[in-house]
Amino acid sequence: MNTATTRRLGSALLLLLACWICPVRAADRADCLARVHSEFADAQRQLQRDLRSLIASNLPHLEEVATLNVDFQLKLIRQKEQRFRFLTRKYPDRLATVQGVMGLISLTGSWTRQDEAALLADDAGYWVLQKSIEEVQERTRSHPDWSALQEFFQSALTSSPSFRQAQKRLEAVVGKVDEKAAGCR
Repeated sequence: MNTATTRRLGSALLLLLACWICPVRAADRADCLARVHSEFADAQRQLQRDLRSLIASNLPHLEEVATLNVDFQLKLIRQKEQRFRFLTRKYPDRLATVQGVMGLISLTGSWTRQDEAALLADDAGYWVLQKSIEEVQERTRSHPDWSALQEFFQSALTSSPSFRQAQKRLEAVVGKVDEKAAGCR
C-alpha cells in the first residue's frame, strides 16, 4: 500500500468512527438535557404547591380555586415536559443551551404547529393532556373566586416574605440546572 492509499484508508476509518460516535453523543446530550429539564420541572411543581399552601393558609376561602389553579399549572408543566421530550427525541439540534435552562424551558418561540401535530399523532396521552388542560383552565377561570385569587396574588402574595423565599428556592435550582445544562454537550 502506498502512502496516499494509507492516508485515504485512515481518513475513511476516522470518518466512520466519527459517524459511529456522533449518535451516541447526541443521545447522551438529549438524555442530559432531559434530566436537566426534569429537575427544573420538579422545582416548578414544588413552587406551585408552595404557592397553594401560602394561599390556603392566608385565605382559606380561596383554597378551592387555588387548588384548581395549581392543577392547571401542573398540567402546563407536564405539557412542557412532553414537548421537551418530543424535541429531544426528534429534533435535539433545536435545543440550545446558550440561554441556560430558561432558554430550554421557553419553547414557545420554537414550538410550531407542525410540532404540535406531530406530537399529537405520536402520543395519544398528549391529546388527553391537552383536553385536560382546556377543561381545568375553564373551571379555574370561571370559578367565582378567580378574580379574588388573582387580586390576592398580585397585591399581597407576591410581596410576602414566604413568596420571596419560594422564588429564591426556584432561582437556586435554576442556577444549579444552568450549570448542568451548560455541561450537556
